[in-house]
Amino acid sequence: MFGLSWSELVIIAIVTLVLVGPQDIPKVIKAISQAFNMAQKMGAEFRAHFNELAREVDIQELSKHLEVPKLDLERRIEDAVDPDKTIRDSFSPTSQQNRFESKSQISEVVSSEQTPPVIERRKEIWEEEANQHLLAQAPSLLPPRTALRLAEERKEWLRPAIIPPMAALHDGMRAVVVSEKSLEREE
Repeated sequence: MFGLSWSELVIIAIVTLVLVGPQDIPKVIKAISQAFNMAQKMGAEFRAHFNELAREVDIQELSKHLEVPKLDLERRIEDAVDPDKTIRDSFSPTSQQNRFESKSQISEVVSSEQTPPVIERRKEIWEEEANQHLLAQAPSLLPPRTALRLAEERKEWLRPAIIPPMAALHDGMRAVVVSEKSLEREE
């Protein structure tokens, strides 16, 4: 290890035995081994720090050589969402003024015209007595238009496979499982 031969190590051991004494030799050996372990730990720590510095220098040199293009994620998303910049321009103060001016013009045009006949026809559909009956059966959380559509489509719905059929075969005979009266009670 230190370039010592066996004969030199034996001489060192004899001198240590004479100088330290046989009783304290285990304590001295323990202290020497702890000192060697401490030196090894310090060397490993130094090596780790040195390797870390070397990696940092390598990374800095690589980044200088490669010149990685900077990702402008915000600009790319904006280009994907709003390529012609109309949304961005709509938030500018001048476009806000234009928008309010155009709203007032639209409200003037709408107020001057009569209600279109399509809307009047829809009003007639809501006012029919048959539809009022269907609307009364519909849950209150559904809009009237959706409730009417679902009530009209209900006749065409198919029963899910998990629900038993209205009639089934039992011991070779046809037996009614669900009658029309029980269906009426459910409604």
